[in-house]
Amino acid sequence: MNPAQLNVLVASGLALLGFCFCIGGLTGVWWSGTYELKIYRYATIEVGYASTLWESTVTQSSGTSTETIVNIDESCAKDGLNDEAKSRCDKVGAVRAFVFLTFFVAMGAIGSSVSWIVFQARGGNDTRGRLPVRLLLSAVSCNVIASFWALLAIIVACTFDFGELGEKIGAGGGGFVLTILSMVFCFVPSAIIETFAWRWAYRLSPDANTSTSKQDVVVTDTPKVIDLPTLVGNASGCNSGAVKPQSSRTVDLEAATPECGNLREHSAV
Repeated sequence: MNPAQLNVLVASGLALLGFCFCIGGLTGVWWSGTYELKIYRYATIEVGYASTLWESTVTQSSGTSTETIVNIDESCAKDGLNDEAKSRCDKVGAVRAFVFLTFFVAMGAIGSSVSWIVFQARGGNDTRGRLPVRLLLSAVSCNVIASFWALLAIIVACTFDFGELGEKIGAGGGGFVLTILSMVFCFVPSAIIETFAWRWAYRLSPDANTSTSKQDVVVTDTPKVIDLPTLVGNASGCNSGAVKPQSSRTVDLEAATPECGNLREHSAV
C-alpha cells in the first residue's frame, strides 16, 4: 500500500467517525441549562431545560421531579405565535436542515473514499485514469462541504435567543458538541489528508511522472525512402554494373544526381 492509499484510508476512517457524530447531532441535545422559577412570593424551584432538534424537555424539581416533553413541530404549528417564538422555530428548522445536509454529504465522502481505495486495489498502481481522480476530488469536496454545513449549524445554534433566560440557557449538549467535533476533528482533517493524497498520487508519485512522460512522447515511424525511382534513374544505378544497351547515340542520364556528376553525352563506338 503506497502513501496515497494509506492517507485515503485514514481520511475515510475520519469521515466515518464524523458520520457517526452526525447521527449524534441529529438525536442529541443542542440547548440546555437551568434556571429558577418563582412559584410563591418567597419560594422558587429549579427548572432544567434541554432541547434536541425534535423536542424540548422541562424538568421541575420541587420535592418530586416532574418532566414535561413538548414536541417542537407541534408547538411551532400552533396559531398565534409571536415573532420571538417564530424566530426560534425557524432557527431550529435551519439547524436541523444543516445537520441533515452534513449527514448526507458525509455519506458521499465515505463512498468516494472507499470507491477510490477499491479501485486502486483492483487496478494496481495505475492512478492516471479519470475515474480515480474524480473519486478522490469528490471525497475532498464532500468533506469541505460537510464542514461548511456543520459550521452553519453551529453558528445558527449559537444565535438562538431564549429571551430573559438567555444567560442561563444556551447552546450546549451532546448534539452540539458532537457537531463541533465532527467538523474540527473529522471532516476538516479528512479533506486535508485527502488533498495530500491527491498531490502524492497525481503530482509527486514516480509512477505518475513516468506515466506522464510516456504519454507525452509520441513516436512516429515514417518509412525511410531509399532509392525511390525517378524519371532520370536512381543513385544506385550510377555505380551498378548493369549492361546498358548500345545505340548509335545514347544519352547517359546517370549524372542526374550529385554522385554521378553532370549530364554527359557519349557516342557509341
